[in-house]
Amino acid sequence: MSAVGARPAAQIERRLPGPSALGEGWRRTWEVVRLNAVADFQQRYAGSTLGYLWTLIRPITLFGILYVVITQIFARFTDIPFYGSMLLFNIMLFTFFSEAVSGGLRSLGTGQLIRKAELPVIAMPLSTILSTTITFGTNMLVVVLWILIAGVEPTATWLLLPVVVLLLVVLTIGSSLLLSALWVRHRDVTQAWPSISRLLFYATPILFPLEVVPEGVLEDLQSVNPLAPIIAEARVWIIDPSAPGWFADRGTFAALLPIAIGIGICVAGVLAFNRRARTAGEEI
Repeated sequence: MSAVGARPAAQIERRLPGPSALGEGWRRTWEVVRLNAVADFQQRYAGSTLGYLWTLIRPITLFGILYVVITQIFARFTDIPFYGSMLLFNIMLFTFFSEAVSGGLRSLGTGQLIRKAELPVIAMPLSTILSTTITFGTNMLVVVLWILIAGVEPTATWLLLPVVVLLLVVLTIGSSLLLSALWVRHRDVTQAWPSISRLLFYATPILFPLEVVPEGVLEDLQSVNPLAPIIAEARVWIIDPSAPGWFADRGTFAALLPIAIGIGICVAGVLAFNRRARTAGEEI
């Protein structure tokens, strides 16, 4: 008799929906995102002697190594105006994207907490991204000081820097939502992302200025890379107004293709995450 009575209860428990992606609304979601982001930011540097400085040391070290190897050993791009400033600026932009997506795709790892506390599921990846954005904002202050010392003259297009950051954040959120939704069932995403990130680094005009990108595979990869237009236009707006932008010497289809792919990633991310949100707690 007890076994018969237990079966419906188990069936009812399996049918109970988990928390939705947005929970009770944007106001509570934002509060959870803010609190989690602050806690994550503080926890990230707890017990570390250098603390926040590590987030600055890593990209600057990478910049220093690449700059010396490219300009001094291989003697490349020495005639590109403000190449050093461009390289550092691009590395900071890409580091934010890579680290935010890396944290966001694993953010649903606290599946049981999500279900027990009835948290809005989307708050988990968004809080990770917000925490990384705080670090990115402080790093950019150092980058701006660097490029000013390097001789880059401020122009009116510097006012478009928030547009660059906004586009990058939107693409980061879309990519994080898509990969975190995939991660729930396919943990291989965690192993694959470092390789994907490394490929994106070389398939984005970070090391190679847009006007000297080698023809072939690298050029083809850039043509479908949604990061490429953002990085290319950021260089024109912030570093060198005379540099060729993404839309220079490029057909309409070729120019808009990576932008369309970026929009597709964001839409797919929202749809996939919203679909996976209610069952994430049980599947993890």
